[in-house]
Amino acid sequence: ASRHVSCASGSEDGTVRLWDARQPDACVKVLRPRNTNVVSTATGGAGGKGPSWVGAVAANSTGDWLACGGGGSLPSTVWHLTGGKSDLCVAALCPLRDGAKNLSSKSGVTDISFLTEGGIRTLGQGNTILVWNLNGSVRSTTTASQSSTLYSGAQSTEQPCPLRVTTYGGSSAAIDIFSSTCVRHSVSLKFKSD
Repeated sequence: ASRHVSCASGSEDGTVRLWDARQPDACVKVLRPRNTNVVSTATGGAGGKGPSWVGAVAANSTGDWLACGGGGSLPSTVWHLTGGKSDLCVAALCPLRDGAKNLSSKSGVTDISFLTEGGIRTLGQGNTILVWNLNGSVRSTTTASQSSTLYSGAQSTEQPCPLRVTTYGGSSAAIDIFSSTCVRHSVSLKFKSD
């Protein structure tokens, strides 16, 4: 599908640029989430207004799907990369639309990733961890222990893995460890500040 896309980058202008490492300095495509019908419909027409930025970009393991998130008036979006001119924005991830009131669509996404068991995880301002289906519906939510902003999440990918472990860290002195992506809180490590 997207055989020649080696890297994707987010920008302060609200776009995502796709790059081909074989052609240095050559951006092969620019995705403009704010200009899509999906974003316009999901935000009631407000998705293209006001300042917005893309600070988190992730692709799935095959490179066929891309997800991006950021802040301002732009919700996170999911793209099907066809490798041609018709890459398609298929979903806008809008937490307020789905009742996840702890994280507003304007609060900012700091980390986005595709999960090994399927779905997309977003983290950001607020301590809510959201897992989404590719169609933009919320699959699950959970709350981190203390962080007011979550900056990073990591999932074990070793195969075979008897127990999948996911960790989350943010603006507090705690690192939360879950025994699966978002289901059961196992332990929270807290570090003392000097």
